Amino acid sequence: MNRRWVLHLDLDAFFASAEQLTRPTLRGRPVLVGGLGARGVVAGASYEARLYGARSAMPMSRARRLVGAAAVVLPPRGVVYRELSAQVFDTLRARVPVLETLSLDEAFAEPAELAGADVDEVERFCTQLREHVRERTGLIASIGAGSGKQIAKIGSGLAKPDGLLVVRPEDELALLHGLPVRKLWGIGPVAEERLRRLGIETIGDLAALPVAEAASILGQTVGPGLHRLANGHDDRPVVERAEAKQVSAETTFATDIVAMPELRRAIAASALAAHNRLRSDGRAARTVVVKLRKADMSVLTRSSTLPYATEDLQVLTVAAQRLALDPVEVGPIRLVGVGYAGLSTIAQDTLFPELDRVAEGVTDSTEDDAPTAHAAPDPAARWRPGTDVKHPEYGHGWVQGAGHGVVTVRFETRTTGPGPARTLDENDPDLEGADPLDSLN
Repeated sequence: MNRRWVLHLDLDAFFASAEQLTRPTLRGRPVLVGGLGARGVVAGASYEARLYGARSAMPMSRARRLVGAAAVVLPPRGVVYRELSAQVFDTLRARVPVLETLSLDEAFAEPAELAGADVDEVERFCTQLREHVRERTGLIASIGAGSGKQIAKIGSGLAKPDGLLVVRPEDELALLHGLPVRKLWGIGPVAEERLRRLGIETIGDLAALPVAEAASILGQTVGPGLHRLANGHDDRPVVERAEAKQVSAETTFATDIVAMPELRRAIAASALAAHNRLRSDGRAARTVVVKLRKADMSVLTRSSTLPYATEDLQVLTVAAQRLALDPVEVGPIRLVGVGYAGLSTIAQDTLFPELDRVAEGVTDSTEDDAPTAHAAPDPAARWRPGTDVKHPEYGHGWVQGAGHGVVTVRFETRTTGPGPARTLDENDPDLEGADPLDSLN
């Protein structure tokens, strides 16, 4: 039987790398992509920012403190990320027709031409694949290769940044068994804690258990499958991924939730986790669903539909919080989940999200500079940092800062190299908003 080779390709620090690619001045600088408000969350951090301890899913306020004055903080530009992702996957499909995409920045492949190949052949193939991606898109991808999805994904993680790791068949178990049990596909924080309390710290510890014991700890449905993965048995096929109709995240708590503040924190955490999956999918949601499993195992589900599809975390979280039911009234809650449905690839970003939240009856500000309903409009508000603009003389650029009647713009795109910064009157009639995709030109 021919030896199987599965590849996992992962774009390095994708969101931040996309910003550095299209805004060349930022190359080599610590870039943070995410929400700019008081409750903003990091969606992506460049490797330069990670050196300071910043990472994805961290509160933006904390990441900014860690990086300090050197930090460049930008709002996400989903349309740019989706376009670059499509270019990467088109490049891959030219060599590997079948891809199992996991998100905007990662995918599995199982090239038919590598069946039975030796390690040197696999390394050559993967090296060429990485070069094609870089030549076509300007992005850097790390690749892991092994006998199955589990090893391939672990390999790409170990190869980062800008690396390649082909795991030899004879080395797979030693590599796998030395890793923390959390690295195993399907082991989340609750399962990790349960295993840790039993002294099971590594994947090797889990692999050494009798399968019946693994099933009793992790469940009769998933336990045996996780035990097989821990022992290096991974025959899951690489198949084109069907588009999900809903993304969600849920957590079962060791101690029942009995108070509203606890529930609100749990909903916010699940909303964030589901939002990470939504953004990785490159889509927006119109419907928010909250699922509560009570201590008696009965389930309460509530949903709300927004007037437009959005990928704005704050809007989605506010909608989820409005669906909360007080545990004092409904009883103790053991599981909290948040899901997003009504998915689309096009998000209609509201022009004034702060005012939309006021209209919904939300009075607590979620932005550093959110206006009150009666505040005078800020003439510089349309020139927020990170906004794409254009000028008939200087071309395409992005706003670095604005205030005191002026706006500073860095005029550059992917192909120009670092461009000049120019300070213009904020009311300059020749300066106007631009399509973010023009930064790819």
